[in-house]
Amino acid sequence: MEGGIAVPVTVLGFLRRELANAQDHQKRVALEWDRTLALLRTVDFRSIGPGDHLDAIRGEVEIWNELTLEPPRRISMHDGLADLPLDREERYGYLHRVFVGTDPAAYLSMCDEIEEELDAVASAEGPITMPQLRDRVVELMELAVRSSARSIEWMERRYRDVDLAR
Repeated sequence: MEGGIAVPVTVLGFLRRELANAQDHQKRVALEWDRTLALLRTVDFRSIGPGDHLDAIRGEVEIWNELTLEPPRRISMHDGLADLPLDREERYGYLHRVFVGTDPAAYLSMCDEIEEELDAVASAEGPITMPQLRDRVVELMELAVRSSARSIEWMERRYRDVDLAR
């Protein structure tokens, strides 16, 4: 809606807008990547316990989860893309597999495992060794990068196809 007037959304217009959003998303991913890696370098995962570092890592996991899921969520909201399933949940599942590289259930399972590891550190009597936690956080970061890059590639292809068909 522009200036109180309903403007029909064309597929080309949607793709143009979402491509710009995806490019902005990729910039956010790059900024978060640097920030998160700087944090991870300050943590000794051979002796990690409850406290500020753990809270910061938990916050980063939430950020990376959102960054990973944003592209399939945004695009699956649009009903007018002819080559996608009509059902919104099916469309989301398809886009999740294409962008993230896993089905939504496997991704959620991975996120649950990260949360369990964070909870284990938080409830430990003292510092514990948890190098796999760093690896899992980096894996989540990589999935967000993949989701962002693949969403741009996917939209650029669709945009070219729709633009050529006009």
